Amino acid sequence: MANDLRAIMPTILAQGLKVLRENTPMAQLVTRSFDQAAMQKGDVVNVPIAAPMGEAMDVVPSANPTASADISPRSVPIKLDRWKEQSFYLTDKDMGEIVRGFQNLQIQEAARSIARTIERDLFRLYQFSPYTVGTPGVTPFAQESGATPYPDHMGLGAMRAVRRILSKNLADTNNRYIVLDPDAEANAATLAQFTSASDAGTDLTIKQGMIGRKFGFDWYMSQNMLTHTRGVAGPVTTDGSTNVLNSPTLAIAGATAAPNAGDVFTIAGDPLPYSALTGSTATVVQVSPALRRVFASGAVVTIVTTTTPAVQNLVFHRDAFALAVRTMDGVDGLGNELSTFTDDVSGLPMRLEISRQNKQTKFSFDVLYGVAALRPELAVRLNG
Repeated sequence: MANDLRAIMPTILAQGLKVLRENTPMAQLVTRSFDQAAMQKGDVVNVPIAAPMGEAMDVVPSANPTASADISPRSVPIKLDRWKEQSFYLTDKDMGEIVRGFQNLQIQEAARSIARTIERDLFRLYQFSPYTVGTPGVTPFAQESGATPYPDHMGLGAMRAVRRILSKNLADTNNRYIVLDPDAEANAATLAQFTSASDAGTDLTIKQGMIGRKFGFDWYMSQNMLTHTRGVAGPVTTDGSTNVLNSPTLAIAGATAAPNAGDVFTIAGDPLPYSALTGSTATVVQVSPALRRVFASGAVVTIVTTTTPAVQNLVFHRDAFALAVRTMDGVDGLGNELSTFTDDVSGLPMRLEISRQNKQTKFSFDVLYGVAALRPELAVRLNG
């Protein structure tokens, strides 16, 4: 039996890895430079983030050493704290069919479950971005009622705002992506600006249904997009004396409910937005980014997000988010069969463990990974 199991493992891994390619665009778009930097669950990769240095200084020749600019470097931790598994059983008949070349749908569904989990963990990083455009509850890129030919479709106007935000936040013009839910992507794929070969410069959209690169972004679709609903309510103001420069928390008063992670708000005296993070309460909000200035008590806090549930389509630069995936080391399986393989398209490694239990065979896929928002100012939420 051991030899039979060893022979079938490459076939099962191949069937599972094929699903990873079709289901995880985010894993292929975010920063992936740290996959081998950590070794086991709980390890942390500290990613350095360059500190801004302003304008260059004049060169003044002197016999004395020149003091260098005072900088405050920081780093963002990526913790490998997600060890996910999906198991299933196959009968001897099922295994025989796999050996003869049949596709087993349960294998693909188990791999799809892991891929979906990784994808949603990456999408959940939207909560760190305080920038949001579009109308909650209204799918972007829909044809506007009564519009003349080539109108400013709902969504294309938002794309101008997105480009402006990313450019002002110094996002490089390369490696910019937009990932839409199926409804928004279906609208965008039928825009005349995209389907007309004379306007788009290609017939790729009309022939293959692929948007490709438009407006300086590569366009993708995912069925795993998340929806955000506002939590905080009430006339909110700042409170206390702890709201100081670079503080990761904001003391507030007047809230009748705690913010949900991802609630966006502005504070009087600062025109740029903030986002609430996990762990916020009705009196202390964990904020992204850290406070940009000192806020005295009584400053009005304006909630930007609405009570309407909004799909969080994402527009971002590669450096906004990071995924670190560790290839699981082979260990003594104590009689079980273990094998690891990395998909060369999605870049995701997956381990397969096979054990014999109660006259049937148990198969288990597992993967170890961590996610982090490296530079959330390089991501914008496009409401839908």
